[in-house]
Amino acid sequence: MVKTDLTEGLKRRRDEEAHELAKRQELIRQIRELEKIPIQRTKGFDPTEAGGHGLMIEMSVAELRERLEFVRREQQQEVDFIREKNLHAKEQEAEQLMQDAAKI
Repeated sequence: MVKTDLTEGLKRRRDEEAHELAKRQELIRQIRELEKIPIQRTKGFDPTEAGGHGLMIEMSVAELRERLEFVRREQQQEVDFIREKNLHAKEQEAEQLMQDAAKI
């Protein structure tokens, strides 16, 4: 009877160890599967944030776009001014020609 209890205890112990080993192997398999999944380490793009490259003058994309729009408006104003000036000069020249034609 003591021998049967001892063999039963050993058998139960082996079953428990086999069960623990199976649990460990399953955990190891799950961990390996998780390690295979690629991790996205990049953060989202923020257009208001500067590049952070250590340069003295860094601008964000939003600031660059704002400055580009400002320069475009300035250039358009210059072009409009030159056009207006040229148109005024042509009108004066035409008026001068009309006066010269009237004199003749």
